Amino acid sequence: MRDGLTLLQRDTQVFDAFRFANRAMLLQRSYGQWAQDYRQTGTRATKTPPLAGTWRPFQIAFILLNLVSIARPDSSERDIVDLLWFPTGGGKTEAYLGLIAFTIGLRRLRGTIEGMQGDGGVTVIMRYTLRLLTTQQFQRAATLICACEYLRRQAPKQWGEQPFQIGLWGRSRSHAQQPERCWGSPG
Repeated sequence: MRDGLTLLQRDTQVFDAFRFANRAMLLQRSYGQWAQDYRQTGTRATKTPPLAGTWRPFQIAFILLNLVSIARPDSSERDIVDLLWFPTGGGKTEAYLGLIAFTIGLRRLRGTIEGMQGDGGVTVIMRYTLRLLTTQQFQRAATLICACEYLRRQAPKQWGEQPFQIGLWGRSRSHAQQPERCWGSPG
């Protein structure tokens, strides 16, 4: 975690990506809760969601712990696998969604490296084995990508001209013999 804090102090791109991730997660959490409240009650208490959110200590610790391995391709930390082990509802999803927002933000800030464009291709792959969990987690990830896209549109010179996008890869239940398909949504 100390190395992550040091990196935030010394690398302006890492710091900007960290700020981007925090803003995106604030929007994701606030709008996600606001939408959930609407689904449950059928009414909106406010015209826009109140922006409120905090990190649980283990979440920010997990993010800080992984900053170096994400920001530095030559880091020996990339050989280590970190496991989040908490009960359902403990906040695991927000911890890794925060890292996802950091990673896509940093990639956009760094631009083209060794011929690889920072605003194209796949940045993150998430895999779930349970169909219901896949749907719920995809909704939360999609809300994050929408938040990232909102921030990108506010500052396209900083975060790029290409929209953030998300896709879902899976098999059609009724057509098990057909090849897999990918569904995506343009930012």
